Amino acid sequence: GPTSVAGDALHRHNCTCAHMARLALLVFGSLVSTSRCLEHRPLLTTRLATAHSRAPTPLLAAATLSASQGDAASSGASVPSTVANLAKNIVGSGVLALAAGVGAFSGASVAVLPALVMLCAMCALSAYTFSTIARVSAAVGADTYRDAWSRIFGKRSAAFPNAAIIFKTFVGSLAYAIILGDSAASMASLAGAKGLLAAPNAWIGIISAAVLLPLCLLRDLSSLSAGSVIGTCGTAYTALFMAIRCLDRSYAPGGARAELIAPAMRPAFAAAAGPLGGLNLKALVLVSMLATTFLAHYNAPKFYAELATPKHGSKLRSFNVAVAGGFALAAALCGSIMSAGFLTFGSASSGFILNNYATADALAVVARVGIFSSVTFSYPLLFFGLRDGVIGLLRLDGAKEGVHRVATVALLALVNSLACVMKDLN
Repeated sequence: GPTSVAGDALHRHNCTCAHMARLALLVFGSLVSTSRCLEHRPLLTTRLATAHSRAPTPLLAAATLSASQGDAASSGASVPSTVANLAKNIVGSGVLALAAGVGAFSGASVAVLPALVMLCAMCALSAYTFSTIARVSAAVGADTYRDAWSRIFGKRSAAFPNAAIIFKTFVGSLAYAIILGDSAASMASLAGAKGLLAAPNAWIGIISAAVLLPLCLLRDLSSLSAGSVIGTCGTAYTALFMAIRCLDRSYAPGGARAELIAPAMRPAFAAAAGPLGGLNLKALVLVSMLATTFLAHYNAPKFYAELATPKHGSKLRSFNVAVAGGFALAAALCGSIMSAGFLTFGSASSGFILNNYATADALAVVARVGIFSSVTFSYPLLFFGLRDGVIGLLRLDGAKEGVHRVATVALLALVNSLACVMKDLN
């Protein structure tokens, strides 16, 4: 009968999800491998040089020359790697809340139009101020936000912006740690894990030691370019998945997946209460979300300092090209995820939009894996701002390498230990 057919269909969905969850665990293993490779990449040249000194064969000489050229190139970040890192720095888990921001002021589908206008305006304003901060920092010879502030306004007030950066990056890192633990535990449960391996706190510890610590010990942003590409691809897949579900209308009333989600998560739309989808003061909720979404300015001096000086043309021009590319890519991802999420679920859009999709939706499982990889490689970019802020506040900028390592381990332990206790992202 119909009931047995529906039960068989749900069983097949659950089996598919179990297979996808196992795939997620394999992806986690690849993230561990990637973090280890990024951590040990600088050792390649040293090992090749040592081997060359012992046995100067033509093959080893060529390998040493190639590695040396690679190190020369890596002394400064390229424009493409800067674009990837900047886009990844901007697009974090917060992008998944934007659909709820639109639903906060309207339940009409047409409300997505003013929302996109606000998104583009905030992106352009943020890109301009990001470039301005980097340009001013370079003009005064500063390579951190705090240093630039102290040289312009004096050292007495430099603690205030530093404290703001520490607070923002600390809260962001804490939220990311909570999301990573919950996401990993959820995927492990779908794969059949029980007991400790199904506990978020256990996964926070595993991910911290195996993935986050090696990534956070890196000194420069260019080393994260490969991870940023992986994370951006994960976000891009999520945007594509959401667009597919928006177009196939499988979550609409009467759709194939409408009955697989809780009633509170099902699409809810209303007629426009006025022009522009009933735009009202509640749209400021979305504006505040967008202001935070495009906030990466604490890393602006660092991005500029690490950008390679071009052989032809000015460094500032290359930097502006990278800024335009990074913010444009971020705006495209944010706009597509916001639009697809809102046009699918309307005012019922969750603050974490993936929660609206059924766990039996195999493509949604892959999207959760994509967001997991995205947050994994966003964490170090936020953490760099936190670590540099704390070191600057304690005036240990010129300290030895040991201080950098101790600060990394101590701050990572503090943030992720709190993530084991604090579970409410609100």
